[in-house]
Amino acid sequence: QAMCDSARATGTHTLLISSENLENLLFSPGIALEMTDFLRDHGYEEIIYVMYIRQTGEMFWSIYSELSRHTYVDPMNMLHLCLVNGYYAVPNYDRRTPIPPFWYFCFDHEKFVAEFEGRLTRGGASRCRLKVYDFDNRAFYPGEEMFRDIGLDPHRLALPPDTARNTRMPDDRVLDNYRRRFNADVPKTLREGFSGLVEKRHLAALERRSEISEMLDTRFGPGSRRLLARYGART
Repeated sequence: QAMCDSARATGTHTLLISSENLENLLFSPGIALEMTDFLRDHGYEEIIYVMYIRQTGEMFWSIYSELSRHTYVDPMNMLHLCLVNGYYAVPNYDRRTPIPPFWYFCFDHEKFVAEFEGRLTRGGASRCRLKVYDFDNRAFYPGEEMFRDIGLDPHRLALPPDTARNTRMPDDRVLDNYRRRFNADVPKTLREGFSGLVEKRHLAALERRSEISEMLDTRFGPGSRRLLARYGART
């Protein structure tokens, strides 16, 4: 509501809503439908859900790194669930943000985007539409194609300084994070031994980093490319 009010007050023609939690929309289409109805009630006639499709091997390591800020995950278990389900779900333990209770990260985009698109249609009429972009097709930063499509020159948008960018953490910091997350609930007398186990699992996965990435790209890459081609995305 506040964003709609602010946009209306400034006379903008386009309202861009972005949140990391919108990753869950593929698996919670009801929220997308509620958002669509809300925006239509507030005068927005064209509602577009924008998705960026990233190479799944790179996405896996990005998610693995980021999750170390929030919880403990086992890399081999994470890989197995991605391959079995086509997505990875992890509970959100941050009590400050109780919604959503789970984070969902999609790997089988071809399957789940098609299911999501089907749910956006009610009574045979589409109430909104999707646009799909290739995350890796960029000269400066992800998102530039979307800005260009809504009439903005991406070259004129100032980027944040390096210190404010959400860059991937180095491997040693990721390991330190996972040690702390795991040991937070382990008795002090056992922490040293379990820290060693956490490190072994982490290093074992890193030793197979290229093979894990190749495995995921082989499984899900062809579907992602078909999806990008279906939506006419530049690659």
